[in-house]
Amino acid sequence: MKKFLIIACLSVGLMACSSDDANEFEPATITIESVIAKGEMGGPFFENELFTVITNQTDWQNLINQMSAIDPAAPETNVNFNHYEVIAVFDEVKTTGGYSIDIVNITEFKEKVEIKVDRLHKGNLTQIVTKPFHIVKIPKLNKPVVFVA
Repeated sequence: MKKFLIIACLSVGLMACSSDDANEFEPATITIESVIAKGEMGGPFFENELFTVITNQTDWQNLINQMSAIDPAAPETNVNFNHYEVIAVFDEVKTTGGYSIDIVNITEFKEKVEIKVDRLHKGNLTQIVTKPFHIVKIPKLNKPVVFVA
């Protein structure tokens, strides 16, 4: 009986010291469901760069309307915002063509989502004023988003 009590006490003690894996969260790469649009818009433009998360149809339609006023080839797509959200990045105005702005990685952490943005193409290919953009659809995550450029 004494051995049983010692083993039982040691077992309880060891279990109390073990880590609780259920509370740990490993960062995960989020897969882009689809690229809605990517390219360069011709002018006139809305000001400055814009990095945004769109979580509802009204905001999405507002962005489409802004893009349509600038470029008739703006995306015309319906997004089910119950399941998805849209990430849109627009670079500052460039004085020559050939630039890009690129969503290169999306990582989900326990408290946030981090979106890595890069400018992979450095431009100076054409003599036209442009505004590079990249718009993607991802699964709905319901977490704050941080853009890292």
